[in-house]
Amino acid sequence: MLTFPVNCDTPRRRTEYCYRAEELLRLLHNVIGTWYREGITETKWDKLPEKIKNRYPYKPQLSADEWVEFKYNVFNPISARISKGITSNRWLLRESTEWTINVEDI
Repeated sequence: MLTFPVNCDTPRRRTEYCYRAEELLRLLHNVIGTWYREGITETKWDKLPEKIKNRYPYKPQLSADEWVEFKYNVFNPISARISKGITSNRWLLRESTEWTINVEDI
């Protein structure tokens, strides 16, 4: 389950939070993927989140096993929690009257 900050008190804010989290996770995935394919510098590794650095100590290139472990044990579970957060808040936003939209005009 996704834990929202205290100020995420409406479905709209929670949805915005989820989409931002999804983007940051995508960027992290790109860095880890680059580390696996091409290698990264220690300077770039230093910018990774602490939990990732603790799980994957620095070395010039990530192994194939570590890449697969990252995808299945880090990326996929976090992505699933974010998706569930988006979906649950989408249902709450469904009745939104803030916008009058004719889908045919889009």
